[in-house]
Amino acid sequence: MTRFSRGDLVLVKFVFADEKGVKQRPGLIVSTDRYHQSRRETIMVAITSNLSRLLAGDYTVKAWRESGLLYPSVVTGIVRTIKHDMITGKLGCPAGFGACRRRGWAARNPGALTACRPGFGVSSDRLAG
Repeated sequence: MTRFSRGDLVLVKFVFADEKGVKQRPGLIVSTDRYHQSRRETIMVAITSNLSRLLAGDYTVKAWRESGLLYPSVVTGIVRTIKHDMITGKLGCPAGFGACRRRGWAARNPGALTACRPGFGVSSDRLAG
């Protein structure tokens, strides 16, 4: 079982394609604790600080500092399955995800995650669960 839960913002270690270097990038865990119990992987979505290219399904993180991010950021529609050991640490937890609500983060940071383009994708309220 992993020490991270659905809705956690984490730091992920990605190896360069030439395998000669490593970079760390933030990600948002979307897989459930039940999924983590039966597998050695975690499903996450990528987070970027590139705000110039917002696409349908992307979400801005309004409370990015409170979430543990270094820059204004966007949760993207890029989904990846990663090994648990690629996660190097927890950054925080944005509002809109059930695990965060149970820990009270959402109550302290209402509206931290909002849709970039209204009318596309699901609203942040629908992400809870």
